[in-house]
Amino acid sequence: MRAIFAILFSVLSIFSVDASPQDTLKTVPKDSVLITSFTQNRHLSSIPTPLISTGTLKLWPQKGLIWATEHSFPSTLIISKSGLYQIENGQPKVLEKATQSDMVFKILSAILAGNFLKGLEGFDITLVSQDKSQWHVKLAPQNSQIKNFITAFSIQGHEQIQRITICRANGDYDDIVFTNHKIAPLKKALSSQELRWLND
Repeated sequence: MRAIFAILFSVLSIFSVDASPQDTLKTVPKDSVLITSFTQNRHLSSIPTPLISTGTLKLWPQKGLIWATEHSFPSTLIISKSGLYQIENGQPKVLEKATQSDMVFKILSAILAGNFLKGLEGFDITLVSQDKSQWHVKLAPQNSQIKNFITAFSIQGHEQIQRITICRANGDYDDIVFTNHKIAPLKKALSSQELRWLND
C-alpha cells in the first residue's frame, strides 16, 4: 500500500438520521498530527490465512503520512507530496511514483484526515448503516483507472475512523482496524527526523 496520486471525491448521498460522518467525524486541525495504532489483515486468495501486520500511523494532513509497521515485518513507509519512500538506515529511499499503491495511500490519507465527505470528486458515496454510536459508508470509484484494481472502500467510524476495508478487483481485500487515536500538536507528535522526512 503506497501513495502520491491526487484523488478527489464527490458526495452523492445526503446523510440525516442518527450518527453520520457529517455529524460526528472530527477533522485533524491545522498544524496537528493524527497518531493511531493499526492492525491490518490482508486476505489473499492464494493464501488460506490472512497476513497480519501491526504498527503505528502518523498523519500530517496536506503534508504526508508515516506508516510504521512493527510486526511482523518491520518497515517504515513515508508518503509525501514528493513521492513514496521506504526508510533504510534512517534515510528515505524512493520506491515508486504514481502507482496503484500510491493512489490507495493517498485515498487513505484523505479518509483518515476526515476530509472524504467535503465536496471532492471521484467516488460514489453510499450510507450503508448508521446508529448513535457508529456509521458505515461505502466509497465506489467512478474513475476507470481505479476500478481496475479497487472496487470499493468500506469505512466505519464515529468521531474517528475505526475500520477501513479495501476491496480489490481480483477478490483480495485488506481489513484495517485503527485504535488509540490521538491528535497532537505538530512539534510534539513528530521528531525532527520525521519532520525532515515529510518536508523533503
